[in-house]
Parts: sequence; C-alpha cells; structure tokens
Amino acid sequence: MKTKILFFSLLIMAIGGSLFAQVPTPIVAGVVTADVGRNSNFKIIVNQNVTSVVLSSSTSPTGGQVVTLFFTENATGGFSVSFGGNISNPCTVNTAASATTNCQFQYDATSNTWFGAGGGNSSGSASAIFSISNTNCSLAANCLQWIDDDSTDNCGAATTAFFAVMNAYAGPGVPQLTIYGSSSGKAYKLAAPNCVLPLTNIHGFALHHWATIHCAQAAPSCVQVGPVNTPGVLLTFPSFQSYSIDGNGVFVDGTNLAVGSSGQTGAGGIYVEPMVLNFRINGVKFWGTGGAPGFGPTVATLGNNCNAWSIYIDYPVADGTVENVYDAVNATSSTVGGCGMANPNGSTTGSNTIDFINDTVGTAGFVGGTGNCGSIGILDGGSYGSQVHTLKYGFGMNSRLQGVGHRLIANEEDAANCSAKGVSAIYHVGANGSSAVIPQVLFSNNIVQVGSGHTTNFIGIAGDSTATMLDYQITGNITTSGGGGALMAGTPSCTPHLTSPGCYVAGNQNFTSMPAPTSAVPGWALGDSFIGIKSLTAQAANIGSTLALNATATRTYRVECQVISTNTPTGATLPALNLSYTDLNSGATATPACTSTASTSANGTVVSGFALVTITSGGAINFTTTGYAAGSGTALQYAVNIFVHTYGP
Repeated sequence: MKTKILFFSLLIMAIGGSLFAQVPTPIVAGVVTADVGRNSNFKIIVNQNVTSVVLSSSTSPTGGQVVTLFFTENATGGFSVSFGGNISNPCTVNTAASATTNCQFQYDATSNTWFGAGGGNSSGSASAIFSISNTNCSLAANCLQWIDDDSTDNCGAATTAFFAVMNAYAGPGVPQLTIYGSSSGKAYKLAAPNCVLPLTNIHGFALHHWATIHCAQAAPSCVQVGPVNTPGVLLTFPSFQSYSIDGNGVFVDGTNLAVGSSGQTGAGGIYVEPMVLNFRINGVKFWGTGGAPGFGPTVATLGNNCNAWSIYIDYPVADGTVENVYDAVNATSSTVGGCGMANPNGSTTGSNTIDFINDTVGTAGFVGGTGNCGSIGILDGGSYGSQVHTLKYGFGMNSRLQGVGHRLIANEEDAANCSAKGVSAIYHVGANGSSAVIPQVLFSNNIVQVGSGHTTNFIGIAGDSTATMLDYQITGNITTSGGGGALMAGTPSCTPHLTSPGCYVAGNQNFTSMPAPTSAVPGWALGDSFIGIKSLTAQAANIGSTLALNATATRTYRVECQVISTNTPTGATLPALNLSYTDLNSGATATPACTSTASTSANGTVVSGFALVTITSGGAINFTTTGYAAGSGTALQYAVNIFVHTYGP
C-alpha cells in the first residue's frame, strides 16, 4: 500500500511538473513551435509577427490533454499572432506593449485538433520569480535548466528566450533571477561568440548568483547591466530603476572578453551600461581557470588599461555600489598583468558616483621580488566616489585616480614591489596623457606597506600624466613597513582652494618627511602633530643632561620650551634651557638654546621659546638648564615644560 501511495505521489508530481513548468519558447521566422510531448506550459515573447503556432510532439498527444501558452508582447508591442494548422477557435492575443495573454488548448484525438479551451485573459504582468538550475525544471515554473559540466555551452535559443521573458516583465517590482549551483557540478559554461547574459529590463533586475559561471565567450561582457545606451550621452535618468547582483557566486576565465564593435568604452565580466540610475554589486567573486591565476585578459605595460576588466562601469551612471567583491586578477609575470575594476569616466558630467566598499582586489604578487604584477587594481574617474575598507595587492597601480572628490579611507594596500610608468606608488594621480586638475581628494587612515620590498611612495603623479593637485587632505595614514617609504613621489605642488585648510598633511606615521612648503613646492600646509611632553617641577638648581624624548621617526621636530618661577624669590635668575642632540645633516652634536635666562623676583615669571631639531629615528633629544641663581631670601624654585611636535607627514 505504501508503495502505491509513493508511486501515486510521484505521478502527481510528474503531472504537476508538466502542467506548471513554463518553458521559454522563441519565435523563429514567424513560427512558434511548442513541444507538447515534453511540456505543457510555454512562454513566448512576441517581438515579431507570428504567422503560425505549431503544437508538435514526437508521440501522439493524449485525448483531453491541455496546454497553456503565455504570449507577452515586448516593450514595443503591436505584433500580431495567428495560429492556423490544427488549432481551432484560438484566443485573441492582446498586442499592447508588455501585455500578457494566457491561451489554453485541449486536444481532441478523433479530429486531431487542438481546440481553444478558454484563456484570452491578458495583463501587463506575470510572475517576477525566475531560476536557472542544473536539475530538471519540470517541477518549477519560470525555470531554465543549464548543464554545469564546464563543457556544454549554455548559450543558445533557450537562454535567449528565457532572458527575453524576464526583460519584458512589466509587473510590480523587478524580475528576480536566482542561478543555483550544486555540490557535485562544475561550472555553467558560456562559449558562443557575443553570448551575453542581459539584465536589461527597463525598470531594473535582481540577479542572485550562487553558482560558477565560466565566461569563455568572445564578447564585450559576460553579464550586461541595463539596456543598451550610448556612452557619454547624458539623457534623463529614469524616475525609478535599480539593478543588483548579489550572492556568493563565481565568474571565472574572462580572457576572451573585449570591446569589439559594441560601441562600449570598455568591457568587463560585469558591464554596467550608460544611463543606469542605480546599481549594487555585492558578494560575487572573480577567478581564473585553465591555469590562469585570475580573471580577465592581461596587458603588457603595467598602468595601461586592459581589453576587459572584472567590472567595468560605463558613463554616465548616476550612482552605484561595489561591495564585498573578491576579485582575483590575472597576472603572468612582473610586467604582464590584468585589471580589476574600472569606473574611468563621469567627472565631466558630474556622474558616476561609485563607492567601492570592503572589496578585495589582488594578484599573485611576491613581496620584495619577482612576483606577478597586475596593471591597475581600481581605476576611478567618477565624481565624489570612495574606496573604503578595500584590500588591494600587487598592482603597478593599486589605484588610479582621475576624477573629482575621491575619498580613500581605511584601506589596506600593498603594491608588492610592482610599479608602473616609472613611478612606484600605491595611489597614482592623473589620467594617461592628461594635464587635468584632480581636485578635492581625501586620504585618511589608510594602512599601507610603503618601504623596502614593497613600494617607494604612498602617493604619486602617474608617470604618463601631468595632472595637478588641488585641495588634498592627507591625514592619519600609516605605513607598517620597517623601511619607512616616502609620503610623496617627488615634490608635487598642490593648489589650495579659497576654503581652509586647502592642501593639508598631518598625523601620518612612519613615512619619510615631505619637503616643507617652498617656492618650488607650494601649497602644502603641514599640520601639527603633538608627540610628547617632558615636565619637571620644584627645581632649585641647574639641571644636568636629561632625556626629553627619543625621536619616533627621522624628521624635523619643533621643540617648545617653557621655564617658569613657582615661588617668590628676591633678585633670582631663571636659568636658560638648552637642547642637545645629534644633527641628522651634519652628524655633529647640536646644542641650540631654547630659552634664555631672565631675572625674577616674582611667582609666575615665564620665559619660553622653541628650536627646530632634525634627527634620526630613535635619536635622543636631551636638555640642560644653565645660569640658575637662587637670589637672596627665599631660594628660587622653578618648573620646566618641554613640548615636542612634528609637522607634516
């Protein structure tokens, strides 16, 4: 009895699958051919006039069998549908743009005729939930089966028709597509030339990616976000439009991706079309295949743009977020490498405000030697975007900045001894061949490896650019490399704007000094960083050599000194305070006077002054007092306060 019940349950499930699985069915030269021997629920995007509908089967249909056809006009509409053949009394298909018509037919075996069995109900919407799976889709509506053996090409008519259904969806919200993987499968391969997964619904699209997609095709992208638009042409953004790609899925390969004749300004594993209002890419990964260490093609000159990037954002785009993305970039030697993420334009149109958050972008570099180097990690030419909490490793240019208002905050960076265009730096400023001003950039609280075996400089003008700086703030950055590299490559000037503080450098740790502002290096205001204080009280004699502070880095310090009487003597003399240290430039012992002696017969007499001390890291700054006179009556007592500051990096 249990066996019969189980068999009956399975039979019901099988019948249910044939009744409710919705199969995308293309129109070929005006003809719709539906295989009713395998399925009973079909979805047709009407993008041309239909002259014939054929309900075919390799076996004879069963008398009473019912099939359902959903006809959805595309966004243009106006296409007619004629049935003919052995179909009698068909429904009338609504030809309005994006309208969906449900037509049912029942088979009569005696007359070999499919009779209209109702339907004709139409609306502008259908289900918004779709899926791609490696298992049989017979039990799921709006499902397409792909083969995940990393060999079968999943491009073709079925995939094209399936995406056409989703992109024609006109109901509430946006279409939602989930791509499922499996624990036993490999990758879904896409190999046919110009095979692209289009997320082009005009209202938006949500892709939930949980599988591995092998982007093996020669195409401008693996995934296209947004309808096709012309780069650089600023139109009116839609009132509502949102695209998202999320999940923990992986894109691999991408070595054959290239712009070609598509009209795009660049190519990418994920390509964001111009005029997208808003997008979000979250959590996906990019990886290599077939022995390649990372995703995408390589370029032979580090610092050059690649034929394709893992993510490429065309312009104009209003705004978007790329977060929690893991991007392993292809690199095959210390001079041949690929590119990570690109948002190269938008500053001139006031667009492309892109935030890169918690992303990891790296190559198989090797610190201190001859590892593999990528070309560019993140290229940003947009307006007022940011890189926050990103981790980048092993590029000739970890970041190239060529837009306006960049914010680089709390990133972790190591170029792994890679350099580009003759400049060794983490951040390269300026576009190739451009002398444009790159204004209003903030570098704050970044932790970088700048020094021996890593890279020479924190920031530099790109070697192929003559860009200039305006209103830069460089504060609170730290190099953890023991070598202590330079904050700046060369001596770039910076133009302060009318507002304070303009070009400002303060509180950066372990970098070598940036030159103080001069006529040759104008614009920089060096901020005050307090290092330490030394105080002595109740002194009633000259003080012998005493340590004030050990230098925390090789640089110039400002030492401020104060000597103050703390009682009421008669005819006493406050002593002078003198410093003593080993000068960095001469190697000799320097003994500058920080304060002079002063006569006093009162409590609270103050003498103050300062001296500039240039010293190596760890060097001792000592002090003495000389010229003390106790006076008559009550002997003079005094206190000493020494404040040590540094300016700049």
